[in-house]
Amino acid sequence: MEDTNSTKKLTKFREKFMCPAPWSHIYYQINSPSPCHLIRNAHLNMTPSEYLKSDWLKNLKQELLDGKVPSACSNCKRKEDLGLKSTRGAFWNYYNMGPEPYYENQWFYNRLDIDTPTRPKRIELRFSNLCNMKCRMCDETSSSEWAKEKLKHNLPAHEHLNPGDSFNTREHTLLKITEDKIAGLKDPELLQNLNKVCFTGGEPFLIKEYYDYLDFLLENNMQSKVRIETFTNCSVYNPLFVERLSKFKSVELVMSIDGVGPTAEYIRHGVSWDTVSANVRKFNALGEPFKPQITVAISVYTLLDVANLAKFLMELSDQNENISIKCYSVLAHGMNFRDAPLHLRDRLLTQLDQAIDILTANSWKVFKNELENIRTSLAGLPKPYQPEEFFRVTQELDTIRGESFEKTFGLPLLES
Repeated sequence: MEDTNSTKKLTKFREKFMCPAPWSHIYYQINSPSPCHLIRNAHLNMTPSEYLKSDWLKNLKQELLDGKVPSACSNCKRKEDLGLKSTRGAFWNYYNMGPEPYYENQWFYNRLDIDTPTRPKRIELRFSNLCNMKCRMCDETSSSEWAKEKLKHNLPAHEHLNPGDSFNTREHTLLKITEDKIAGLKDPELLQNLNKVCFTGGEPFLIKEYYDYLDFLLENNMQSKVRIETFTNCSVYNPLFVERLSKFKSVELVMSIDGVGPTAEYIRHGVSWDTVSANVRKFNALGEPFKPQITVAISVYTLLDVANLAKFLMELSDQNENISIKCYSVLAHGMNFRDAPLHLRDRLLTQLDQAIDILTANSWKVFKNELENIRTSLAGLPKPYQPEEFFRVTQELDTIRGESFEKTFGLPLLES
């Protein structure tokens, strides 16, 4: 495809590693700001105004403008190289479905330079790591229960953390954003272009500071301007939180579900599947302004039982045809599908085929497409990438938590 002058070839998504997030988005992980949730700047401890003036942000913008792939953006590049969805793609509204978009057709084409100020349209907040679960693909920066477990068993800190970082769970397993950062996130100048606020955790329904921030938005009459997006592990249903959310013009209620039954309880330690499934159906039945969504962190464990997850999803779309989905492939911790040992390959491919056949509702198109891409990649993979890492993390957590891979999935962990 060419432009209207038929002289210049347009630039496809994969041909231009450009992301508008540094100019249009702020993510706060406790006290550390960045452009998106994949970039964890544990070494930065800045207020919003300090961050927006920082050399770190300026340098990131320059690298993107120069056509480079910044090291901070490596996770998106890795996923794109595997033919999978990426967060950068989400900023282009591209989910590996339909025609690949062109750079010249994006809202940010020729509108951003090194001096263009960051005017966030969306802010994503992680005010605390307070959580009642310790999901296998998570870590101490997002779960106080994970922090306690690492401290109790003297497990190494997350690979990106250093002793002086703001996520120092060796001193405090419960982490909270400081008041100066919260005050900065209430700055009228920062909020002038804002149209969405996203709450993540930890578990947002347990974090008091989110109740207070919702009250701040309501007191400043921002409910007609700002849409809310909140993630939840569905272990808690608090009417006080739901009542606050109901006052906004639109609420994306994103439910984190990576498996059902024993698989769910294995992946998300601390969960009661009966409680979670009941709350999911309760959330799914909420009317306007709530827009229910599911998000799936696709790990090897998810894929080993993904057909049962697909059946549950179809039940949800039968209950509410407007439900939708987000999903992403887990890359770290030896839990990516490329790390699965060869003796699990047949089970994975069979489950993928069954799930793809089951997911017939429009609500699950994005998830189905991602599973199809995973299947293609997995079938063409001559040998596992890091099976020893998969064995290590699975055995380690099974031992600590008194769980069993074999009992959960009916398969041997080690090849006989």
